[in-house]
Amino acid sequence: MACPGPETSLPARPSTVRLAALAGLASGLAWATATLAQEADPFQPPPDPTRPAAGALSTAPATSKPAFRGSYAQVGKPVKGSQKKPKPRRLQQAQTLASSPAPVPLGSTSPVAAALPNPGLPEPEPRRRPRRKAEVDPYEPLGFDTGGLILRPAIEATGGYDTNPNRAPGPHKGSALLRQEGSLQVDSQWERHAFTATLRGAYNEYPGQPSANRPDGQGSANLRLDILRDTQVDLGAAYDLTTERPGSLEQPIATLRRSTILTAGASATLTQRFGAAAVSLRGSVDRTTYGDLQGPDGVDISQPGRDLNAYALRLRTGYEVTPGVQPFVEASVDKRAYDTTIDASGYARSSSGVQARAGSTFEITRTLTGEVSAGYGSRDYEDPRLLPLRGPVADASLVWSATPLTTVTLRGTSALAETTVVGATGATVKTLGIEISHALMRNLILAATGSVYQTDYIGQPLRENGYTAGLKLEYKLTRSVALKASYSHERLNGAVPGSDYTANVVLVGLRLQH
Repeated sequence: MACPGPETSLPARPSTVRLAALAGLASGLAWATATLAQEADPFQPPPDPTRPAAGALSTAPATSKPAFRGSYAQVGKPVKGSQKKPKPRRLQQAQTLASSPAPVPLGSTSPVAAALPNPGLPEPEPRRRPRRKAEVDPYEPLGFDTGGLILRPAIEATGGYDTNPNRAPGPHKGSALLRQEGSLQVDSQWERHAFTATLRGAYNEYPGQPSANRPDGQGSANLRLDILRDTQVDLGAAYDLTTERPGSLEQPIATLRRSTILTAGASATLTQRFGAAAVSLRGSVDRTTYGDLQGPDGVDISQPGRDLNAYALRLRTGYEVTPGVQPFVEASVDKRAYDTTIDASGYARSSSGVQARAGSTFEITRTLTGEVSAGYGSRDYEDPRLLPLRGPVADASLVWSATPLTTVTLRGTSALAETTVVGATGATVKTLGIEISHALMRNLILAATGSVYQTDYIGQPLRENGYTAGLKLEYKLTRSVALKASYSHERLNGAVPGSDYTANVVLVGLRLQH
């Protein structure tokens, strides 16, 4: 058998053909993968046919050297100087990318690119809608910025008519009413700590009945000190000025004019938070003084037997179940000391008391906010003739935003109060009030108010109850000017026969504010 000549080749075996086909297919896949990687990243170097792609079958010997050495390679040996060498940082990125799977181009619809792994790129975040900015009230006063404190002063001048200025029973005489009022609101703009204050004072003048002229006012201030992240101190002060009508059961004699009642006090509260739990300790002192009475003969009579100091200490523990909902329990002790040991009726009315209650503060979807608590209180007097005063105590303050234009405010209290009625230990006072405010327009607000109250004198068969109802209208012309009008009706059912009274008051005025 003759041997093949030099120009005669043996036919390829089937296995060799298959291996060649597989090698060609692998090279094609490697080239396609490298091309896609180069399109995904501009720093990816051109593919090297001599270097197999990740996961492809390699046909190069194990001892072969890598073809890529800092310059772009062609088939065969690297071409020196044919391309500019990349910077070291870009070279490092190229080498890292060459040894890792090619990333999938964002937004690519190619089925080949979609099938490639994508471990390096994070998932794109869904587009969020921008938050709607809080709407600014165009009629809200701006105030004076003093560089840390915003001062919002206001004055009011109103006039109208009062059918019963002294709230006297039986036949009575009405009078015109002139009322002047001033107020100031202070809010801090500090990064740390906070200060708020609200002060109000007014004077009612009755030209037809000067004996009914009287002042009234209220105010409070609070300074919050952020000692540590979870430690807070609140320092507060408050005052309340009102008058006592002639014919009141609390007055020892018949009078010709109203006497003033001034209560002023200060408090300090330390609050410590432990995660969701909070413990606060509050101490307070209050001073109540009564103005002189004017007897039937026109002589002023002092009332030192009714002046007193009140000292109280309260411990509260709460736990925030959810944001805005914090149930709590609290206990308090207090001492009430009169300036005189024995009052005008011959009783030693100084006393000590304890209270315990449970409740919760809450905020439900920002439509219902407030605080509700209830408990029990007890008070013992120094005079053994005065029986201990016992009874339930409660407080409720709720604000319901029924609609963006309508707000309902509900307040209620049940408290143990002092009294100087002869033979009475004390009094339980229950009040319930409601106010419904509706914005007819952005600058036109209509409000309806109503309240009921009841006073029981413990130790005597005496009870007073009454109610008030009214309407208020406010029309804001600008940020600084507003027109106001109001109507109110009062009714009292006295504790003794012949002490009932009724009064109606109509007022129209102007408010200037900044």
